[in-house]
Amino acid sequence: MESTSSNFISNEHVMPKYKDVVAEKFYRFAFDHPKQAKICIIATAILFSPIVAPTLAIASLSCWVIGVSSGYSLSESAKKVASLFLVIFDFLVPAKFDMKQKSFVDGDVGPNKMAKISYEGDLPVLTLEKKHDSQEDYHYNVGYDQGFLLAGPMQKLLHKWLDSLLWLVIPAPKKVPELIEHLKKKIPEEYIKELEGMAAGFNKKMEESHSSCRVTLDKLLLLQLVPDVLHSRAGNLEKLLKKEPVRSRFVETFLPGPACTTVLEKDEEGVVFGRNMDWPTLGVAGTYSIMIRRKYGDKTILEIGTPGLVGTVTGMTSKGFALSMNVAEGKTQNIDGLPTSIFNRRCIEKCSTVGEVEDFIKGNPTLGPFHLTVATKDEGRVFDLYQGQDNALYSRSLSDKKSEPVVTTNCRYNETGMSKHHAHSKQREYNIAAFYSSKEAQEMQASERVQKALALPVVNNLETTHHVIMLPGQNKMSLAINNGYAGRDERHEISVESEGFSY
Repeated sequence: MESTSSNFISNEHVMPKYKDVVAEKFYRFAFDHPKQAKICIIATAILFSPIVAPTLAIASLSCWVIGVSSGYSLSESAKKVASLFLVIFDFLVPAKFDMKQKSFVDGDVGPNKMAKISYEGDLPVLTLEKKHDSQEDYHYNVGYDQGFLLAGPMQKLLHKWLDSLLWLVIPAPKKVPELIEHLKKKIPEEYIKELEGMAAGFNKKMEESHSSCRVTLDKLLLLQLVPDVLHSRAGNLEKLLKKEPVRSRFVETFLPGPACTTVLEKDEEGVVFGRNMDWPTLGVAGTYSIMIRRKYGDKTILEIGTPGLVGTVTGMTSKGFALSMNVAEGKTQNIDGLPTSIFNRRCIEKCSTVGEVEDFIKGNPTLGPFHLTVATKDEGRVFDLYQGQDNALYSRSLSDKKSEPVVTTNCRYNETGMSKHHAHSKQREYNIAAFYSSKEAQEMQASERVQKALALPVVNNLETTHHVIMLPGQNKMSLAINNGYAGRDERHEISVESEGFSY
């Protein structure tokens, strides 16, 4: 495995293109003034209706055809096309979220008394009961309580993500039967049990609420693939299993994907781990984000969760170990590995040091390329999976030099430098480099410097849902949550450990 402390960044600032500057100004204006922005969008559409109308008609017909070919009925495809165009407003002008507004019921306990929602300050926390030897159905019951307690948010997220946006790349479960069976065998059994329980708990809550909405294990399995959409589509994975030729559809290139920024730095007190998580929030992903606290014997894991997902995207343990992922472009060549968020959860459960992570990676393949950033109090490293020569593992380590960060966006990193600059990655890299070379940055403490870097233009953007600072040496995490531009919001501190599970 190649390893280097170089971050491939010069101090030269890359001037953004004029259209990107205009777009960024519009997005910021739209987020701060949603009503005026919607009026502008509608007025523009009317003004250019001779161009807009036929374009929308062609796009609608194309999406409808894709829907039918993805296993949906004629009427279902028509509804999904309508939902897709309605959700465009939620993408361009997502609703602001104030963390003081509680999206969950404080004190709510699951039917099996295995999960409880509470608020620590303004942060919602789902605490899961620690497993005891006598609890044979532990994973199913924990999943059941999650599905029951989080049914409302899950319903909204499933509708906005799978039913309105990502159905173009994640087909109906009946269209990918071999993939579904493969995932059931590949994903660890306890996670499958948790998902089975989650589906049952969700459906029970919907039944009690007199809602016709239902979810299946198969649909939740496909939801776990959302963090992998940049390098593998569910339909393509089905073709790989059937040994059929894989062809990307033209429409897939226009769909938004996740894009995150991570900054590692070190000072006398240890590693500072900063992270912006960028998702197309559609006005709901930030609103319904929730901290999940899992207890494993003498170790506690705190992660930023999304209802319906059992994997890990950002998390830290009571052993002083932190982890997060960034997506990377590429193409899945085989389907032997785990979905990335499932891989991350297994990793954070099993590992407590950077060396253990390296060994874990060597013995556990993933579906495709991504960046795994890990840190302890004294050590930080980014593993760039399937990005070195011949798809080898590549890594970049934090050095002992002060003010020399390791920055990760959504490029591909390897021996030759950076490539495949997804979602303005190059601009984010250079904006951070320019800031770090400034006199202002050099006079700051490491934690303040990392926070300021993550609040820079383009680094902090319309999709920035979580803005996180983790201090592994102190077992502390602070974060801000919003449906966009979370990097400029006040962070709220939370400890990994808690007083315990009580009713």
